[in-house]
Amino acid sequence: MKQKLIFILALCVGFVAINEVAVAQKGDYVDFKILYTNDNHGWLEPMPNTGGAAGMYTHWKKNEKYNPSDSKFLVMSGGDLLTGPAISTWYGGESMIEVLNAMGFDLSAVGNHEFDFGPDGLRTKTKTMTFPLLAANINEKATGKLADFVKPYEILEVAGLKVAVIGLATLATVTTTFPKNVKDYDFVPYLDALNKYIGEVESKNPDIIFILAHFGFFDSKDLVPFAKEHKIPIIFNGHYHEKYVYQVDDIYLIQSGCYMQSYVSVPVRFNKTTKEVSISNINIYNNTPIKPDKKIQTIVKKWQDRAEQDLTKPLGYCKEKIKMENPALCRLMARAWLDKFGGDFAYNNIGGVRQDVEAGNIDMRQLIGLMPFDNHIATLELTGKQVLEAFNGPERLYCYGLKKVGNEYKLKNGTTLDESKTYKVVTTDYLISVTPAFKAGKNIEYTDEQYRQPMIELLQKTSQTKPLNDFLD
Repeated sequence: MKQKLIFILALCVGFVAINEVAVAQKGDYVDFKILYTNDNHGWLEPMPNTGGAAGMYTHWKKNEKYNPSDSKFLVMSGGDLLTGPAISTWYGGESMIEVLNAMGFDLSAVGNHEFDFGPDGLRTKTKTMTFPLLAANINEKATGKLADFVKPYEILEVAGLKVAVIGLATLATVTTTFPKNVKDYDFVPYLDALNKYIGEVESKNPDIIFILAHFGFFDSKDLVPFAKEHKIPIIFNGHYHEKYVYQVDDIYLIQSGCYMQSYVSVPVRFNKTTKEVSISNINIYNNTPIKPDKKIQTIVKKWQDRAEQDLTKPLGYCKEKIKMENPALCRLMARAWLDKFGGDFAYNNIGGVRQDVEAGNIDMRQLIGLMPFDNHIATLELTGKQVLEAFNGPERLYCYGLKKVGNEYKLKNGTTLDESKTYKVVTTDYLISVTPAFKAGKNIEYTDEQYRQPMIELLQKTSQTKPLNDFLD
């Protein structure tokens, strides 16, 4: 591993393949390369059109001449490392951490989904990571001190240079993970956090500074004046699962995509005489299927075998693939909750649907990937007026048992929604915590029912003659 120095990091993990740029001193110049990904979300296995972690590692070795012990490389992630498919989620992210360690990651920003396992779970996970998590803007409410599971910045020796990276976590973390998991922390505005630490970082005399952030283009664009003032050439992005390389007023904003489907390769040249940084030929490369690296594949196979043993009992059957973006799939999950707990209608949010349902037998691996969070079922009472407020809110809610017909909202029994009447609603504890209309509801009851369980019971009603597709509204 590289000697720790300082590096201002705004990281968003992606997958890049480019021609080798030798990281070797040439006169007054030193070259090195950054390999970047963001929002890996536990996708260590290959998919039909991507090579997974072992394939990405092969691309790095083949196209970038990558060696994790070579100081001419800096490998970073933009956060959201663990929550996703069952092979990672079911095992608390242990499998993904083992893979990232073996791939030689040097740094990661803190994504909102790093908190899905709670702060204690996050502390435990950092102890098994061979790289630090960076976020300069997460403070304990009680003390005002930086959270004990992150560093504000890191300084690394890269190709003989001192490279500093400052990390930033998205301010949206308070609503994009379970709010109770972050209730003890303040998420400081980005510019305030940068101004707090930039003097300390610059006092270490780094040769280059970067920002590694788990947020997207527009938040990064607002930081461009700060980056120019402090000669920070790149702000690495994440969170939105986008792929881009933009230049705004000579500052690069970079995001690699998601799910280890691609990576970004960034050749960096430093002039030791003028102290100038030049960056060119940034590329985003797709992690196309390729012969997997044996070292990484051995780790992946170990966890695949474990998941095969633990999670492959068939639960149901799907005739044709159902895309995660399909609102009918979101409503189907709500239907399962309503069928079990009763009521007038049920709400789900499209952000809670995390994976396609593939054709064929459905087992726990697919279901956990579809519904990876530790949410529980809750019921409450809402007036018709509050129901309409929920429909028109920003949470992208979908409802089963209520639909718009012309200018009216109709219940399943054909009656029209009455704004003055009270209705029983089924949803999740998470959605109650982030939806203003739900927070204002009455007689809120939290159950011990994990939100996947009603879906398991619905799946058990399916068969090859009555597949899950037939249950879609």
